[in-house]
Amino acid sequence: MSLKVSMITARAGTAKHNDRTFDYLKESHIDPSRVKDNIYMSYKNLPFTEAEKAYYKDHYSGWLNTQNKKYREKGKRDKIRSTAKLLSRKMTAPEETILQIGNRKESPSKEVFESCVRKYMEYLQGFSSNCHILNVAIHNDEETPHAHIRCVWDYTDENGHLHIGQGRALKELGIPLPDNELPENGRYNNRKITFQKEARMHWQQIAKEHGIEIDTEPDYSNREHLHKQELIIREQKKEIQENEKTLAKQALELTQNQEALRILMEILREAEKEVEEKGEKSKARKRLEQAGLAGFLTPEIVRDFLKERG
Repeated sequence: MSLKVSMITARAGTAKHNDRTFDYLKESHIDPSRVKDNIYMSYKNLPFTEAEKAYYKDHYSGWLNTQNKKYREKGKRDKIRSTAKLLSRKMTAPEETILQIGNRKESPSKEVFESCVRKYMEYLQGFSSNCHILNVAIHNDEETPHAHIRCVWDYTDENGHLHIGQGRALKELGIPLPDNELPENGRYNNRKITFQKEARMHWQQIAKEHGIEIDTEPDYSNREHLHKQELIIREQKKEIQENEKTLAKQALELTQNQEALRILMEILREAEKEVEEKGEKSKARKRLEQAGLAGFLTPEIVRDFLKERG
């Protein structure tokens, strides 16, 4: 029987949920007798919430102090931020990835799943110059074994300070845009799309290497961490994004063609005027060649036009 291999990434969730530093006895989906089977890893081996605070303080205080000093000097005290605020803001909070293989009916053994998760952590550590694992929890106390990995992405500015920012971090790592022919777009054409696709494929490959037969078809029937409707919406959004990307490309091409036509008509009018007044075509010919070299008209169009006009 093939198993569904899933990966969900978002800036959501809470660190204290992952290391069970809350009153989990009230949670019906957690089996208290199996909490001891969970596996936890964190920065400096601290409780997860404290680990994230410590990492942000150790690595982003320089950037914050510099920014806050500028805000104080400009009298913009409302913009002053702390590491605690960085942890709570959507754009600078840790990113959480949930890994799962199978479902409540069938899943790999605890040992095999742990091995898969550790292999995926090794994959992430290949980006350790810009991607930092803050904490990891492998939950064996719920119906289906799954893992929570919380990371932060950063890059170095011109002053040597670390800034939180996944887009710049992925750019430093050389991750390309999904479509290099289109301008970078925060929503539809960004490097995270490329990275997520590669990471998901790598997670599937890890499962295969552990002898797991994977099911690549979408499964809406039994997922602990996403409801059926959410999955359908994700699929719809993906399709919409692909359509909008195609339309954006077509719109760009249309704009360029319209500009080319406008320039061509302008040159033709000038050429006709020169012929009538002076019997000359040299200026119009030169402008047409320049327009072609500028990229508005292809060299082939320019050459054919000049040939036709003599």
